[in-house]
Amino acid sequence: MSREVAVFCLLRRSSAYLDSGIEEFNFLVTIEDSTNAQ
Repeated sequence: MSREVAVFCLLRRSSAYLDSGIEEFNFLVTIEDSTNAQ
């Protein structure tokens, strides 16, 4: 899970202009789902 957390932190830092982290969280969940599918 640490990899997903690292990606999440990276997204938060690079997407600081977003007012809420919900979109980033949804993206994180999408990554996790695709990872589990493989």
